[in-house]
Amino acid sequence: MRMRTTNWSGKRVLITGINGFIGSHLANELLQQGAIIEGASRSPKNTPYLDRLFPGKTIKVHPLELRSRESVQQLVNTHAFDFIFHLASQSDTWKSIQIPVETFESNVNGTLFLLDALRAKKEQTPLILAGSVRAFEPLSSNKTDVMAPLHPYDASKFCTQVIARSYFHAYGMNGAIAQNTNIYGPNDTNFNRLIPIMMKELFTKKTITLKGDGKIKRDFLYVQDAVNGMIRLAENCHSKSVNGKAVTFASGNLSTIRQIAEIVQKTMPFPTQISFDNRPFDDRDHPVLDIRSTQELLGWSPNYSLEKGLRETVPWYHEYFLPKGGN
Repeated sequence: MRMRTTNWSGKRVLITGINGFIGSHLANELLQQGAIIEGASRSPKNTPYLDRLFPGKTIKVHPLELRSRESVQQLVNTHAFDFIFHLASQSDTWKSIQIPVETFESNVNGTLFLLDALRAKKEQTPLILAGSVRAFEPLSSNKTDVMAPLHPYDASKFCTQVIARSYFHAYGMNGAIAQNTNIYGPNDTNFNRLIPIMMKELFTKKTITLKGDGKIKRDFLYVQDAVNGMIRLAENCHSKSVNGKAVTFASGNLSTIRQIAEIVQKTMPFPTQISFDNRPFDDRDHPVLDIRSTQELLGWSPNYSLEKGLRETVPWYHEYFLPKGGN
């Protein structure tokens, strides 16, 4: 397939969830390519992710409450964009267990409201939805099992992806789904996630004890690779072979938590101690993610190994957790 590229200079791009880890990196990359970036957020004046990543740059951020159909419709009906990246969601897996209703209202209803507002407006604004590989985790390694998410967050991402595909196909809308694996990198301050919590504990205490025996396997993708993938997906979503599809962005390699810990220790600027409590841990291996179809469709491949990505990531946390930084 011949890859399309877009001249982003002057393109007006909306990023919902712009004041988040991935959204801020996406905004930064598209700004560098000349796009006019606007965001949407529940708290438009509170922009710590944007301020940390590129201080001094002012980006217009519109108010958006995903749980309100009227709020979503007002945003769509009063503004025009060349592309929309929908990243806004309740993205904390463990928090979703505590607030399942809010998770479904934000993730499922919010996506439905956005798609339907675009459908009603009858403008072919391409929409790239940030999905998740967790939406289709197998119950076991037996391939005859039904693909079924087991947590509210996973289930909400499953629903959003199914709804989006139905709109893309039933109404001829332009768009595609970036089905992302675990993403890591600088500027991630969600300390419920593995790599950020390791960074926090090691830079503040020089030691951490992780749950389990470290044998659980995960696929991790560096944030710049993920951003490049989503941009490439947007550039090609008009194509019949891409439009409406869920495309997987991952490294294609599994690492155990213990292996990740060893790489982290190698990249730290001082000696650290990482141990495991070896207690039973309610978790499971992720499946190996096949990215060959993504490579064929988009010509995309990850440029960062886990070690290379962590070497880019660790210095950012070092600066963040200096006595004058962090919070």
